[in-house]
Amino acid sequence: MNLFEVHWEDDGAGGEEAVVTEIITILTPRGRYNVELHLSFLRLEGQATDFKIQYNSLVHVFVLPKSNQPHTFVVVTLDPPICKGQTMYPYIVMQFETDYMVESSLMMNENLYSTKYKDKLESSYKELIHEVFTMILRALSGRKYNALIRKKIQV
Repeated sequence: MNLFEVHWEDDGAGGEEAVVTEIITILTPRGRYNVELHLSFLRLEGQATDFKIQYNSLVHVFVLPKSNQPHTFVVVTLDPPICKGQTMYPYIVMQFETDYMVESSLMMNENLYSTKYKDKLESSYKELIHEVFTMILRALSGRKYNALIRKKIQV
């Protein structure tokens, strides 16, 4: 399995699920998670916790590149927030390597692709990992994302 994989699986009930899999460092809630983007929900699967987040809970998706740093952050705003113990998390902060390029093809049922996702998803991707992740998240969730670029301040 590649570090980043885009494929479609049968969920056993005759329906198909979209899955984007990557072991991603997540800063909030803290840990390393296997992230899966299904057709109707986002799933974060860690060693001790498992979060299933419906796409209608996503409010905003922000891409925050750090200048002269090896990481780019993707922040997902949630309403209602997810809970881990007594702690509420209204944001998911994911950390991606800024210069990591991925190349992946979308393997999907042709009928499903042409009827529902032809205008939203591409058949193959060859871009930076955080860009591919946010494009697929945006297409599946129907939410827009905001790319915020921090300007370097000279002192």
